[in-house]
Amino acid sequence: MKNIKVNSEALYAGFGALGIGIAIFFGSKLSKVAKKLDLTIDRLENETDVEISDDTVKAAVERAAKKKAEKSVSEAADIIIRDTKMDMKRKVDDSIAEIFNDMKESVTEEMKRQVSNMSPEDLKKEVRKEAKKAMLDKLEDSMDDILDDYKENIKTMSRIYGNLANK
Repeated sequence: MKNIKVNSEALYAGFGALGIGIAIFFGSKLSKVAKKLDLTIDRLENETDVEISDDTVKAAVERAAKKKAEKSVSEAADIIIRDTKMDMKRKVDDSIAEIFNDMKESVTEEMKRQVSNMSPEDLKKEVRKEAKKAMLDKLEDSMDDILDDYKENIKTMSRIYGNLANK
């Protein structure tokens, strides 16, 4: 059994060495092909003149100019829209502030007038009336909750007595 393990390790080492040798061989071959390809490309580049017609150049320039013009118009429109929105917002805010100040003064004057016309007795009566109403509303809500609990307890007791009567 030990011989097989030693032999398999030697076999793996042999395959590894063979793989390295093949990689070096094909790497050098690939390097030679790459050098030849580079030389051929350089020669073609130096020896070949590419003629582009004026119409092709003109069409390419027109397309590039059209694309640049569209982009510039779009950017300008975005800037105009943004500036217009900001200007409108500023004008609306200024108008609201102006109207608020005008309203604030008139509302303050009206409040002063109404408060000065109120008597302390009328104010006490109004406060008592509102307090009574709030207390009654709160009491009514509490009574409703108590009634709901009572109904639920009656139902539970009815079920219990019904179960006892059936036994």
